[in-house]
Amino acid sequence: AAAIMTAVGASSFVDARGRGLGGYGYGYAFPGSIPALTLTQDAPDAIDGLRSSQVSNKLIMFAGRNDIALNSQTGAQTYALFQTYVAARLSAGWAAADLFVATPLPGTDLNETQRQNYITAIVGGAVTYGYALIRFDLNANIGAAGAYSNATYFQTDQIHPTAASHTIMAGLVQTALGY
Repeated sequence: AAAIMTAVGASSFVDARGRGLGGYGYGYAFPGSIPALTLTQDAPDAIDGLRSSQVSNKLIMFAGRNDIALNSQTGAQTYALFQTYVAARLSAGWAAADLFVATPLPGTDLNETQRQNYITAIVGGAVTYGYALIRFDLNANIGAAGAYSNATYFQTDQIHPTAASHTIMAGLVQTALGY
């Protein structure tokens, strides 16, 4: 989040991960010290409550990966969960033009076929729902199948991005937001 804040020059930036959402999926909640809620369950309080009529609202969605990797969902099942999440955000008053959906990164823990199926679905869904895409998958350094084997861009677990990846991701978010 810090890299993105710097990239877009945000002076006030609300990071929903501050509520522990970083490990969540749409249908999978990483167990820990916080209540095991999913993104879908927690969004009315943690996300929708952040909307303000006083400022420009932008919701960046970078989720679904844990549903596939940790909950063994297929790309189609994960997309169905995503559709539920997006429909609820739209019903809560988020404008489709203010929704930005990032494609998931690869990793050794992730079924690549299912990741590609999910990517294909969210890319196709952009026309239906009107959200913008942040195509991490099109960057060869961070999004290509097997990119996780490059230690410059992925930590030794070959799952989590490094600072170099975050810089690339921040640039792609910045471009998508039009900054």
